[in-house]
Amino acid sequence: MPSPTEPLNTDELSQQLLTTSDEQQSERQAATADVRHELVFVDVAVEDYQTLLAGVDPRAEVFLLDPNRDGIEQIVEVLSQRSGLDAVHIVSHGSAGELQLGTATLTLDSMHDQYAEHLGRIGQALAADADILIYGCNFAEGLMGRAAEESLAMLTGADVAASTDATGNAALGGDWELERSVGVIESNLAFGEQVQQDWRYLLAVLDWDTVDWTSGSLSQSFSVGGGTVSFSITGDTGDFFSGSPDDDTTNSGGLSPVQESVLFDMDFESQTTIGDEAVTVTIGFTHPGGVSNVSFTIFDVDLSSWTDQIIVTANNGATINPSSVTVGSTVTFDGVNKVTADTDSTNLNRATITLTNPQTSDLLAVSGSLPAGISLDPSSTSTLIVLTGSSSLANYETAIEQIRFSNSSQTPNTTARTITVSVRDTSNATSNTATSTISVVSVNDAPTGGNRTVTTAEDTDFTFTTSDFPFNDVDGDSLTRVRIDTESP
Repeated sequence: MPSPTEPLNTDELSQQLLTTSDEQQSERQAATADVRHELVFVDVAVEDYQTLLAGVDPRAEVFLLDPNRDGIEQIVEVLSQRSGLDAVHIVSHGSAGELQLGTATLTLDSMHDQYAEHLGRIGQALAADADILIYGCNFAEGLMGRAAEESLAMLTGADVAASTDATGNAALGGDWELERSVGVIESNLAFGEQVQQDWRYLLAVLDWDTVDWTSGSLSQSFSVGGGTVSFSITGDTGDFFSGSPDDDTTNSGGLSPVQESVLFDMDFESQTTIGDEAVTVTIGFTHPGGVSNVSFTIFDVDLSSWTDQIIVTANNGATINPSSVTVGSTVTFDGVNKVTADTDSTNLNRATITLTNPQTSDLLAVSGSLPAGISLDPSSTSTLIVLTGSSSLANYETAIEQIRFSNSSQTPNTTARTITVSVRDTSNATSNTATSTISVVSVNDAPTGGNRTVTTAEDTDFTFTTSDFPFNDVDGDSLTRVRIDTESP
């Protein structure tokens, strides 16, 4: 700084101010160029998501996904108002090749089917070199995970990073490294190091499908954290624990802290008739360090509504005879002795036979009198047969065999017909839907001709033409040749 006695050098001061102004402008331009436009989507089903939000870069926009709505659709709704985004961060529970987003499940199949268009619209909101970072346990794990990650990159046009192992708290075996990527990832993680340490959960989906089990023990271990566990019992087709009425059937295992609400699927099946005996289902929680703050609800079991699976088969086992139908004939359902049910109900009360792709002049009808207890429901139509009334399995098998398919057209549509069959027992359990296929073959009927009397003068020739004869072809075909024979009187 010049001393008070020294003259002020105005030229030097002006040059300094000009230089400083240029430097500040360059810094502002550089800062503007470095600003990245990033969005963070967090499924609020994630435990203690508030802690994660506290660690998000304040320059990023944060959106919460409603767990009761389709998360993919929610993301598309937001991104439809954006363009040129540098990165999209998605935080939710995951497993190999699978990501839970609200009520939606993003998988390899759903990407190419249900959500292909949605993912394309997401890509339209991204910059050319944009990144999508997936925070969900094991999303990129294994061949399925790799395929899902690559499909996500292809359908959105983005570079994608995801984890091949547990994502979350290190004490639970997790980390915050997204180990596998497709393309060059230029974005940093959405969460700072402190939040990575403070958040005490994992971004994993609890996936435990049991197998048929009759003896020994079955266990699965998970870390147990805080929060409330909601427990309900529902049926999971094909998976059940079984035992005799007097045996204890025990399942020991843990519930992962990755879900505040956990759906545990279990069926109880007895190999013998229970009758009026009481059945008690006991659910307990154990942990080496003790258990606290666990709540769950057990619903009363109504044995009258317990229904086992009913299976109806067609084509394999139950067949149609013949496998094709020609004009003027019918198809019958023979050998439908594969209508089966478990011992909780010995009777059926409904059967539905549907012609799913009817063509002109198609008809489903019942031939003869139905077995005792079974009647034709008024809702039946020419392409839908509904049988009702409580009756035995054998009677319903007989009734289904009385269904006839026919087509009265002389020129039928030869599209293969599809017939579906399902039944329901007296406990209102509905079977699977069995399917049979019928081929329709058109018959070429011979043309017909009628009599015609003509007169002519004696010794005068008469020239016949085809119009003198009432030829007709019911198939609507054109005549290619006509032969006229004459007889002397």
